[in-house]
Amino acid sequence: MRSGILAAGNWIRDHVKTVDAWPPQDGLANILEQTTGNGGGPYNVLKDLSRMGARFPLSAVGLVGDDSDGRAILADCRACGIDTRRLLSAPGLSTSYTDVMAVRGTGRRTFFHQRFFGTGTLRLLNLRGAHPLPGVPTPPRRA
Repeated sequence: MRSGILAAGNWIRDHVKTVDAWPPQDGLANILEQTTGNGGGPYNVLKDLSRMGARFPLSAVGLVGDDSDGRAILADCRACGIDTRRLLSAPGLSTSYTDVMAVRGTGRRTFFHQRFFGTGTLRLLNLRGAHPLPGVPTPPRRA
């Protein structure tokens, strides 16, 4: 019998910039500080369960790029005790990220997202050499 939580989906790196004001189009805002963090539904669920001291296995399924953002996601998951054997790194590809612009005085945020991996992520996991996932179609092999 299996136990634990397996979370799959988009694994995203957030690049948060706090600005002094939201500028009009063609205007200028000053970046006051910058931080980074992980985002995406599966990461948020597993990280919260880890912080709450879950006493059952936590496993990640997904795809990140072989870049600094992907390595940061993998390292943070491992530091939280999240099993990353099924959170694969794709050489030559980039991890999805979101630039978050937060206005210091109001707390309002605007999001600019770069989708490197989308709804086809789980299909990509079933490429030759990866462990097939039950119920996830394998892409046709190219001749």
